[in-house]
Amino acid sequence: MGDRSYIQQFRMGEATVSILTSSYLQFPLANEMHTPWPDLSPEWLAICSKPSIIPAQCIHIHTPALSLLIDSGDSDGFIGTEYEQHEIPAPPTLIAQLAEIGVRADEITHVVFTHYHFDHISGSTILQDGAYVPAYPQAMYYLGKADWDSDSVQKSLQNPDSLISHTLGVLQQRKKLTLIENDLEINAQIHVLAAPGESPGHELIRLQAGGQVAYFIGDLYHHPVELAYPTWMVLRDDLEALKQSRNVFIARALQEKAFFVASHIYDIRRLLSPFVTESVDPATIIP
Repeated sequence: MGDRSYIQQFRMGEATVSILTSSYLQFPLANEMHTPWPDLSPEWLAICSKPSIIPAQCIHIHTPALSLLIDSGDSDGFIGTEYEQHEIPAPPTLIAQLAEIGVRADEITHVVFTHYHFDHISGSTILQDGAYVPAYPQAMYYLGKADWDSDSVQKSLQNPDSLISHTLGVLQQRKKLTLIENDLEINAQIHVLAAPGESPGHELIRLQAGGQVAYFIGDLYHHPVELAYPTWMVLRDDLEALKQSRNVFIARALQEKAFFVASHIYDIRRLLSPFVTESVDPATIIP
């Protein structure tokens, strides 16, 4: 099957978690973040002085009860932007990667968007016979209501040619989109939790299985430097809301001895929480 570095997997009891890399992007830290240069260690100064290449990752969770996808992006949205990179070839499409792990698009039961940004929603519909249709036809899709109500989304919906219209608009018209006002229990194992800051309706997903807890935190953090310097944030973020969301997450992760997966932090070894380093049993990682 060749190089499958774009897929990482591990198990939590009966749950299998697959981290699927929908694309790679160039992330110019110096331009994107509140960077207090005088406070940087020499190691981080070297990293932050040049653009990093980071992934955009989507998560598939399979349990006996459901087949859930967290975010659904593709690689086309970065072409021609400052985020386009040329060092790493684009991975297969998300649907192709799902097929590699034995999951058909029509088997997905739930798609949860952490937020509405293009790299998290762009693969949620596909063009079929000249019209956009849900990429996962049997699934219900979920989005934070505050994202849907935001000026950015509502303005984009007025343009029938916009990405938002082709994705969220289509899902809403087909009654496939559920808007989450606060938190939501998908089932006893999986909860969607409000964590605004990156966007007004940004969400985290909590999985409890096999005696462990994992959080899939979307863009709560974009880069490992934000773990080293917790007050660093992307310039577009709502800084006060994001600070509060991070504080709540950190407190819960500590209490539950949880680990996390972030959308743009690659390498399964980084799943180990900076707070609880013994969280993941290496025997559960699927080669």
